[in-house]
Order: sequence, then structure tokens, then C-alpha cells
Amino acid sequence: MITLVSLLFFLLPILAFPLLIVAFLLDKNMLHKKIYSIFIAIEAAIILYYFIPDPTKDLSRYYTIMNRLSFMSIGDFWIYLTSRVEPIANIYFYFFSKIGNHSWIMVGTTLISYFLINYVLFDYQKKRNINNQDFNMIYIFMLCTFYLVDDITGIRFCLARLIFFVALYLDICKNNKTLKVKLLYLLSPLIHSSCIIFLIIRILCHFIKYKFNLKIFLVLVICSISPQIIIKIAHTASNIPFFSSLSAKAEEYLSLSAGFYPMFVVQIIIMLFLFFCLLYVRNRCDKNMLKYANYILIILSIALLFVRSTSLSTRFIRASITFSLPLLMEYLNSLKSKNKLLIYLFMLGICVISLAFQVSHLTVEIHYGTLFEEGLFRNLFALLFG
Repeated sequence: MITLVSLLFFLLPILAFPLLIVAFLLDKNMLHKKIYSIFIAIEAAIILYYFIPDPTKDLSRYYTIMNRLSFMSIGDFWIYLTSRVEPIANIYFYFFSKIGNHSWIMVGTTLISYFLINYVLFDYQKKRNINNQDFNMIYIFMLCTFYLVDDITGIRFCLARLIFFVALYLDICKNNKTLKVKLLYLLSPLIHSSCIIFLIIRILCHFIKYKFNLKIFLVLVICSISPQIIIKIAHTASNIPFFSSLSAKAEEYLSLSAGFYPMFVVQIIIMLFLFFCLLYVRNRCDKNMLKYANYILIILSIALLFVRSTSLSTRFIRASITFSLPLLMEYLNSLKSKNKLLIYLFMLGICVISLAFQVSHLTVEIHYGTLFEEGLFRNLFALLFG
């Protein structure tokens, strides 16, 4: 099966995609699953390579920045970089701006994103010996709730939070306290400054011993009732060069003007589901995973309490969905068969709805004729290099 799917993928990647998903679900060999997951990541990269961003999307703004960077020499770029608060993100943009075709940044971002998620998923599966059925469910859940348009095309926040995810996993779940992990933590806010919040919460968790209890929840409630306190703190911190944009970001994210929209409602449902899963599983897991669960419960609480501030809440929800994947595996692994069936049906329902939103977003922004009508019978190299 692996040979047939691999050959078909390189010859006709678009047509091979349904077979690729089926092969992933049926194959119990984890090495084969890793190969399939690489193919799936490349499929996603092909779609986003052809993606044409709406002018309102972040990606359109990034392409404009890359147009400007493409004319800069290394010396001019260095001067430009010294005035930026997110230097790693700008280096990333500068690198891809020199390739000539800006669409390659989506290929790079997609492959990096899926590599980071796959690393954690496959590593935890091996660590806990999660059965094939539960692992399949989590992987499909990840594919459907990790949105191509709204997550990956954000580039900066996407990469920043996934790097933080890996650092958090290595730090807490694997008790890895090396310099490499600390550097990963620091790298995250240098890609997107908002991830400093995740880092601050991680530092605070060290002092409160990762306890998620009523006292912590009440503190978060007070903050959510009085968002002006946060804005004032952010305004004060903005006097520090690295945090210079913090005040403007705080006011933007705490705005109540964004309103609710259908996909955000689905994310709220996922958030409540994650609350239920984490509260259930944290009393049934080891010490490290308990710490990990408590950290994510704090993230989820912020998302819930600031739910009227859509821009802020959705960022915390999206982060918590990815962060929760190892614990969701733990949760499914701990359920009895009759209870597991109900959870499977619920998760599959969420997957179908989320996938429908993904397709609806892509059909508006992508020229399907170019990708599927013309690219349906083209091989992998012709698609990406033709």
C-alpha cells in the first residue's frame, strides 16, 4: 500500500489525496503513517501555493511587505531590522522575498507547521503507545480544526504558537529543561509579539506550581471584567523597546467591535469540549501531564472569559486546540468503549463542520480551475515548478 500510494502521489498528487487519507487511516505502521503525514503536508502546501489572498487577509499585507523587502540589500535590510520588534519574522519574510515567487512562503510555512505538529503527535503516540484508532481520530481532528486559510496564512502567529507548542511539550511533558527548549520559548515572541502572553503565563505557572483552581479563575474573571487594567499595564510596558507595540495590540485585541461569526461559534463549542476533556483527564494522568493540563486550562479560561473580545478569544482558542492534542489522545485512551463511541461521533461532527468552513473559505479565495481542472493530472514537480 505504501509503495502504491507513494507512486501515485508523485505522479498525480491531487487525485491521490483521497487514497492518501484512506491509507493513513488503515495502516497501523507508524513509520508509514509518518510518510503519509508528509504527503498530506505537501498536499496542503500545494493548495496554499495557489492561494490568492483577499486584500483583507494578513497574507495580502505580508506579500506587500515582501515586495518592499525584495528590493533591499543586506545592509539596508539590517538597518530596517533594527527598528522591528519581531526580527525573526522579518528575516523569514526577507528570505522568501528573494526567491522571486512570494507563493513559496506558503509552501515553507505549511511544511514547517505540519512538521511541528506531527513531531508532537507521533512522539506522544510512541511515548504512551496510543492505539491506531484513537490516533487516527486525533489526527483527523487536527487536520479539520487547523485551518489552512485562517491559521497558516497568518504566518507569524501560526509559526510562533507552534514553536511555543513544541517548547511547551518538551518542557512540561518530557521534562526537558535544556537551553534548546529555552531558546524555543524566546524564539516564539520574536516571530509574533503576542506570544509573550503565553510565555508570561508559563513563567507565572512556575510560581503557582501549575495549580488551576478557583483563586486563579477569579483573578482572570476580574481581569476580564476590567480590561482597562490590562490596557494600562500594556501601555506602561510599551515604554520598553521590545514591548513598544503592546499597548496598540492590547486595545486591538480587547475591542468588542469584531462581533461573533459562525466559525467562531464552532470554536467556542470546541473550547467547551476541551474544558470537559481536560477537567476529566487531569485527574487520571501523571504529574507532568497534570501540569500541562493546568497550563492549557488557564489558556482556555482566558479564551472563555474574554469571549466578547473576538480577536483575543479566537487566538487563545486556536492555540489551545493545538496545545490540547496530546491530552486529547490521553483522554480518548482513558475512555471505555461505549463512552468513546459518543465522543467519536461528537468529534466527527466537529470535523465535518470545520471542514465545511475550510472549503467555503478556500472556494472564495482560490481559483479551483487552476489547481484542480488544470492540475488534476499533473505530477508533483509540474504543479510546483511548472
